[in-house]
Amino acid sequence: MTETEKLIEQTKTETALSVRREFANKLVDAELKSALQGKLMDADSLLSFEKSSFILDDGNIDSEAIQSWVEAHSKTTETPAPDLGQGARGKNPSKSQIRNRDELKNMSPAEILAARNDGRLDTLMGKH
Repeated sequence: MTETEKLIEQTKTETALSVRREFANKLVDAELKSALQGKLMDADSLLSFEKSSFILDDGNIDSEAIQSWVEAHSKTTETPAPDLGQGARGKNPSKSQIRNRDELKNMSPAEILAARNDGRLDTLMGKH
């Protein structure tokens, strides 16, 4: 190879590595975002995140290192189950709501009063 050919090959290699490293910054961002799904992280930890430390010499990223870093600097959040409006309501959730007048027919006045005090008649009375 001539000196010019060697220089061209070296330039190609350096350019390819430079492009891979530039693209790797974006991949680190994407990997971090993916790893943070369902986790809470304090701002100080996030500010100390150094992208370049997760980019290997060949321009690839170390996904396992990013995952480990996130695990060490975050805590998992519990996603609350959505309230679908089903199930017991009122002050005493262990007892079911009375939704129609037919259910009252088999109850004594004392039971009806107790159900009202427990909030089990709220739906029937239009409170919900």
